[in-house]
Amino acid sequence: MHSFLAGVVLLGVLVVVHELGHFAVAKLLGVRVEVFSVGFGPALLGIKRGETEYRLSLIPLGGYVRMLGETPWQGVERADKAVSFSHQALWKRVAIVAAGPLSNFVLAVLLLTFAFHGPRQELEPVVGTVLRGSAAEAAGIRSGDRLVQVGNVPTSTFGEVARQIRAYPDKSLPVVVQRPGPDGTPRRLHITATPTAREVVDPVTGKQRVGSLGLLHMVSRPRVWVTAGSIAAEAGLLSLDEIIQVDGIAVTSMMQLRAALADRADQNISLRIRRSDQSATVPSTAAQPDRDAGSRQVADQEQFTELGLVLPQAGTVPAAPRVEREIKRYAVTSQELQDVNLARQIQQTRAILARGGDQIRQQRGVMFAGDTIEHVEQGSWAAGLGLRRGDRVVAVAGRAAPHAFAVARELGEHDAGIHILGIVSDGSLIVAATRLGSAVVKTDLGPRQHAQTGLGIAWHQSYRPGAVRQRSVGLARALEDAAAHTGKLVYTTLTGLRLLVTGQAPVSQLAGPITIFSMAGEAARQGLMLYIFMMALISVNLGLLNVLPIPGLDGGHLLLFVLEAVRGRPLSLKWQMRVLQTGALVLLAVMAIALINDISRLLPPTGSG
Repeated sequence: MHSFLAGVVLLGVLVVVHELGHFAVAKLLGVRVEVFSVGFGPALLGIKRGETEYRLSLIPLGGYVRMLGETPWQGVERADKAVSFSHQALWKRVAIVAAGPLSNFVLAVLLLTFAFHGPRQELEPVVGTVLRGSAAEAAGIRSGDRLVQVGNVPTSTFGEVARQIRAYPDKSLPVVVQRPGPDGTPRRLHITATPTAREVVDPVTGKQRVGSLGLLHMVSRPRVWVTAGSIAAEAGLLSLDEIIQVDGIAVTSMMQLRAALADRADQNISLRIRRSDQSATVPSTAAQPDRDAGSRQVADQEQFTELGLVLPQAGTVPAAPRVEREIKRYAVTSQELQDVNLARQIQQTRAILARGGDQIRQQRGVMFAGDTIEHVEQGSWAAGLGLRRGDRVVAVAGRAAPHAFAVARELGEHDAGIHILGIVSDGSLIVAATRLGSAVVKTDLGPRQHAQTGLGIAWHQSYRPGAVRQRSVGLARALEDAAAHTGKLVYTTLTGLRLLVTGQAPVSQLAGPITIFSMAGEAARQGLMLYIFMMALISVNLGLLNVLPIPGLDGGHLLLFVLEAVRGRPLSLKWQMRVLQTGALVLLAVMAIALINDISRLLPPTGSG
C-alpha cells in the first residue's frame, strides 16, 4: 500500500505538470480545451469550469488533455475553427505539443533546485583508507592525505577526485596531496600514480573502462580479528577489539596500526584497546592479565571497556602457518579439478596463501576485521563450502584479493561455474573449489538488474565515515547545479534508449508501472530528498519518452508537423490514420514488454549466492 500511494502521488504530480504544459499553452494561444483528465478510463470525479471539464479518472497511469479539433477528421463548426487545434498555425500546434515534455524538464530542474538549495553535506577530498595492494599504495598515497589536485584539475570534494581517477585507466595521473610535515605544518607533495584499469558494466551505458586507485573516503577502524594460536591470541587480544594506542601513540585507522606493527616487528608492543560486549572469544593460553581496566559510556551508547596488554615481538613464533595440501571441495569432482586452467589457478592460490601466512606471522596474528566474514547465509554456496564467521577469502581464481572489496569485485566479474578460492580460517590456509551460481542483483532503486556470482557472505562493518563539511548553497548555485544534473539525466536516459534500440542493452531493462511504483515506495521510505530525486528522474524519463518520434506520443505529432513543414501541407487523413494505428501497435508492444519485465522482477531469482 505504501508503494502504491507513493507511486500514485509521483505519477500524479508528473502527469498533472505534463498536461498543464499542454493546457496552459493551448489556453494562451486561444485553443479550446474540452477535457483535462488525470488518469485514464471512466471518470471518478468531474467538474466543469467554463469550456473545460476537469476529471479524475480510474486508471492512475497517465492523463490527457483533449482539445477541440485535436484530430483532423474531427468535425468542427465553421464558427469554432478559430479555437480548433487542427486549424491553428503550424507554430502554434508545435508549441502546444512541445509544452508537455518541456514542462517535465522544467519540473525536474525545479525539484532538484529545491533539493540542492540550503545546507549541503559534502565529502572532503581526504583519503580515509588506501586499499592494500592498490595503485594508490604503490604510489605512496596515505590515509589522511588531502587531494587538492588530480590530473591537473583542482578538486574540492571526494566525488570530483573519484571522477578524475575514473577518467585515467592505465594512464599516468599527476596528483597533488597536502600532508602534515614532521612539524605538523601542511606541505604539498607531487605524486604520479597510474590507476588500474577496470571494466565495469553499467546497466544503462553498458561496458566502460575506468580507472581505480584503490582509495576509500571511509576510514578503516583499527578493529582487529585475531588468529587462533597466534601471538595476539596468546597475549589476550580478542577478535573485534579496537586498538586505540600503540606504545602511547594514538591510532585511528587500520593503516596506522599495520604500520606500527611493521615498524616494531622485533619489539614488544604496549597496546591500549577498546573492548565491547561484541568482541568474539578467541581461545588463548597464558592470557595477559587486564590492566587499567575501566568501563565508560561512549557517544554511541555502546558499553566499552578500555584495557592495556603487551603484544610480544614477532620473532617469538618460529614459522608461518602452512598451506593445507588437501583441496576443500563443494559441488566439484576430483576429475573436474584436472582441468589445466583450474590446476594453474590452484598453484597460484597456494603461492598467494603462503605469502599470506608470512604476513599473518609478521602481524602476530592480527588482521583487519573488515576483511573477515561476519555472516554466512543459510543454504548459500559459502555455507556448503563450510565457511564461517571470522574466515577470510584472500584469493579468487588464482588472483590475490587483499581486501573484501577485491573479493566482491573478482566474484562479480566472473561467470557462474567452478571457482578456486584461497581461504584463511584461523591458523589454517585452505585452497577451496566450489561451483558458484549466478544470483540476480537488484539496485536499491530502479529496475536494473544484472547477474553476479556470489558466495552468500557479509563482511564485518569496520569503517567509519570520513571527513565531511557543511556548506550553504544559494538559490543561483542550486539552480545551476540542478540544470547540470538534469542534463546528465537526459544524457544517461538517451544513452540507455540508444543501447536498447541498437540491441546493445536487453529489453529486460524496460520498466513498467509496477516497477515505478516499487521504486517510488522505496525512495519514499528512505526520505523526502531521495523521493524528490526519484521524481526528477522519472520526470526526465517521461519527458524524453514523449518526444520520441512514435505516432501517438507528442514526438509523433511533432514528426508529422515536420513533414507538414517540408511538404507544405499535412499528410492525407488516410495516411495520418495509418501512422497513428502503427504507433498504437508499437506502444502496446512496448507496454506489454515492460509489464512482463515488471512481473518477472517480482518472481524470486534462480540460483543461490
